[in-house]
Amino acid sequence: MTLQLVTGPTNAAKAGVVLGLVREWSRAGAGGRAPILVVPTGPDADRYRRELLAVCGGAALGVQVGTFGRLLDAARRAAGVPARTLGPLARDRMLAVALRGVAAGRPLAGTAGRPGVRRRLAGLLEELAERGFTPAELTAALEALDAAEHGVDRQLVEDLGTVLGAVAARLDGLAAAADGPLPTPGAQALATRRALAADPARWGGRPVAFYGFDDLTFGQTALVRVLARVADVVVSLPYEDGRVATAARRPVVDELRAVAAESAGGAGSTGLLPLRPGDAVLDGAAVVAVDRHEVRLARPDAAGGRGRLERGLFEPPEGPAPPAAGDEDRPPLDDVVLVEGGSPRSEAEALVDELLRAAGELDLEWHDLAVAVREAAGPTGARLERELTARGVPVARPRELPARRTAVGAAVAALARLAVGTATPDDVVLVLRAGATRVGLDVVDRFAIELRREGITEARDAWRRAARHSPTLEGLDLLATVRLDHGTPTTPALAERLTGALPALEELLVTTTVPAPRDPERRALRRIGEHLRAVDALDEADPALVPTPEELADELAELPVPVGEPPGPGRLEIAAPGALRGRQVAVLALADLREQAFPAPDPVDPLVDRDARDVLARAGGVRLTVPVERLAAERTLFLELVARPTRRLLLSRAVAGPSGEAEPPAPFLADVLATLHPDRPRVVARGASRVRPAARRPVATPAPFGAALDDAGRETVRRVLLERDRFAVREVERLARCPVCWVVEHLARADDDEPTSVPQIHGTLVHAVLDRALAATVRDGEPYGAHDPEELVAAGRRALAELGPAAVAGLPTHRARVLLRRVDVGVAAVLRALPQRYDRATLRATEVVVDAPGDVPPVDLGDGALAIGRIDRLDRVDLPDGRTGLGVVDYKLGTGGAVACGRWPATGTLQAALYLAAATADGGAPPAYALYQPTSPVSGFDPGARPPAGVELRGVLNGRAGGPKTPEEVAAIVEDAHARAAAAVAGLRAGDVTPRPETSVHGDLGECDHPAIARLLP
Repeated sequence: MTLQLVTGPTNAAKAGVVLGLVREWSRAGAGGRAPILVVPTGPDADRYRRELLAVCGGAALGVQVGTFGRLLDAARRAAGVPARTLGPLARDRMLAVALRGVAAGRPLAGTAGRPGVRRRLAGLLEELAERGFTPAELTAALEALDAAEHGVDRQLVEDLGTVLGAVAARLDGLAAAADGPLPTPGAQALATRRALAADPARWGGRPVAFYGFDDLTFGQTALVRVLARVADVVVSLPYEDGRVATAARRPVVDELRAVAAESAGGAGSTGLLPLRPGDAVLDGAAVVAVDRHEVRLARPDAAGGRGRLERGLFEPPEGPAPPAAGDEDRPPLDDVVLVEGGSPRSEAEALVDELLRAAGELDLEWHDLAVAVREAAGPTGARLERELTARGVPVARPRELPARRTAVGAAVAALARLAVGTATPDDVVLVLRAGATRVGLDVVDRFAIELRREGITEARDAWRRAARHSPTLEGLDLLATVRLDHGTPTTPALAERLTGALPALEELLVTTTVPAPRDPERRALRRIGEHLRAVDALDEADPALVPTPEELADELAELPVPVGEPPGPGRLEIAAPGALRGRQVAVLALADLREQAFPAPDPVDPLVDRDARDVLARAGGVRLTVPVERLAAERTLFLELVARPTRRLLLSRAVAGPSGEAEPPAPFLADVLATLHPDRPRVVARGASRVRPAARRPVATPAPFGAALDDAGRETVRRVLLERDRFAVREVERLARCPVCWVVEHLARADDDEPTSVPQIHGTLVHAVLDRALAATVRDGEPYGAHDPEELVAAGRRALAELGPAAVAGLPTHRARVLLRRVDVGVAAVLRALPQRYDRATLRATEVVVDAPGDVPPVDLGDGALAIGRIDRLDRVDLPDGRTGLGVVDYKLGTGGAVACGRWPATGTLQAALYLAAATADGGAPPAYALYQPTSPVSGFDPGARPPAGVELRGVLNGRAGGPKTPEEVAAIVEDAHARAAAAVAGLRAGDVTPRPETSVHGDLGECDHPAIARLLP
């Protein structure tokens, strides 16, 4: 039994090696055991089944081709693990019931009715089950972490333990019952792996080949580890040692290499593994090396622009850049095309023109072309689909819509609301429209107009008028399934009534243009019927888990319904980038390459963030999935997409948004152009819309100077700096992170700060509201813990009502409304948590000026340089030794700026530490804490802001005897920040302008402010 790895770049003929092995397994019979070929998706299975027939002929008939789910199901059957698992509805309802028990004021309080929160909790529960850990083990590991250093919210951890523990106990009780289902699919997968590891003979030695994957999840890697001990397994991955673009795959490749090394000395179950030089399956492949457990293939020697991108994208240049003279005389590349539109619609029109041109010039079928776009299921994908459909191109754009977006789903949800008493007259109209033919729709429309003219606002009155005026008989039959005069029904009774209405709705579905299996209305009907049957089954199993009638009405409206044609022969596919990885097409278009398309922003996990996962993994206890560094993952994905087309690559972007503001391009587009230099792609420009100046400076601003500062430039910077003796603390922090970014922002673009931008207005308003609310409510000398949280929140809302209208006066109405709502939510969350988090501290002052003259003296950075600024909040707090210390709190608009002190040196964070140094410089009061307080709640938790992060003296806040730092440690951290700030100013004054991409990250945004510059400079 052995594991064979096949690695190499994209398009390195890995398919020939893998399919060749499958062919040999089939011909040899594999000891009577049919081999299994595992591919990423269902459409991939159909495609590779056809390729296998071409390669293997009749021998391919004995090969099972399917997704990883089919392999896992085969392993489960072989291991004798039960097939039943608890359904998603039951797990979701268990979480909802557990969340209802969370006390008010806690982070998870009031989230039982939020599907997004329940989905995140279900995902975490599934992850724990798949890895064999319990919620108790997770919460114990999180509680052992340093709260301030790693930003762990103790209350959130306690809530996680309570909620997940209650659900896990209930799941374990069901599993322990006779013939009870397994709790989750993750628990089923774990049981399957353990059963096969205990009795390898159950698998029977069936060989398995993985092909088309560009990465493996934990569950997939764990099953490979088990199968490699009981059978021959081959895994193909696009990976090259030492290449920047594939660095994101290094962890999974290293793990597979370790698994392969364990079995490298044994003989394979089929006699064909491990592969050796000269084996027939390696014929035709450019082999770099054949190790005992790995075959490394060479890069393809492709010509043209696509070949150059495959070989060199994201890699450092191999030599000096070629001279620029005469570049404009070179003919543009024909296999790489850049499409630029004056607006999103112009971009879509120009891109569709290029797709049609490519299909004609290259004589292609529609399934040979594909479009990858981030918002494939959103407005961008819809815009492209409309343009293509208008030109007669068959399109595949599978996606999901909420049931309320279909006529059937809207009618059923309306019936449910009518039954529970939360309906409006519009719900009566929705039911009548579902029961009307195309001819009867005019009657229903006239009825709706009549309701509005007469001012009917109650659903009951509209229901009675519908019965009297009889717009449609079918609609009245549907309305008759619910009775408004019988009171609110129980959930089982409501489910029974709605189930009775489904046959009538099905009879009314008349669609002549869409085949019945793909009709979204029929799909919605089927999905609703499945959900209602699941509710009935749940009522029989455990009535306590059944949703309330109101919850059922909401659930029916939001049920996901699959719509759109699936990928297949004769259809051009529009899909998200991840869905096209591993698929080869003749022409691929990467659309909507605006600023945050590639790379995409780093997602935030509000339950267990990346920092906590990384610390837990290094501790060796509870090991959760640690997300790959975002930039590395995005580079890998982008390279995979660029390498997919075999004939032509199209790159498209809109130079301006719908309102005419400039749209900066995706940073990776600059990498593409730099890799192609001195050649250039063929450019297609469409649209002459006038581009207005951006309302704020773009994040990826083109470099205002050359690729590097020359001696004259450095001397200019030095002279300017020597003339300055005052530096804002925030400015010093930016300087310490990356001198190049400091030069761009504070010298080259010193006057380009837009005080009227939405982020600036947001931050200024938050500070002003918090300042006024604290001044109005916090009494001198009285600790925060003595104040009523709701009184503080009320004061904040009064301050917002006074200050908000004037602050947003220059914004459009809808933006002003959204901004005021965001400020209200964030400020309320901070003020509500203030008495609990800072219970023993008292307010000394807000908006403290750090300057001379000022409230506190500036920070001396040496050689006459001073750091000045403004402290958002300065607190007094009693220390364990009886003295009174000072604490600094710095408000952060986003959640990314709250950096724990353990990461201050790596991220160049200085601001809070320098403010604490200034406040305690006279030696009268010792330092107590320097904390960053986010002023935005975590997504999905409202109210409840992220906890503060920074440095905190042990036992000072909230009575935590196990706090993080001793006085000596706090002093050392502050002194280290002071030293780094002084070194940064001294280095820049000496002419040191060196880019630091690894730390040039804006703490508030969580992303590089000048990615293009950071890549250009050495």
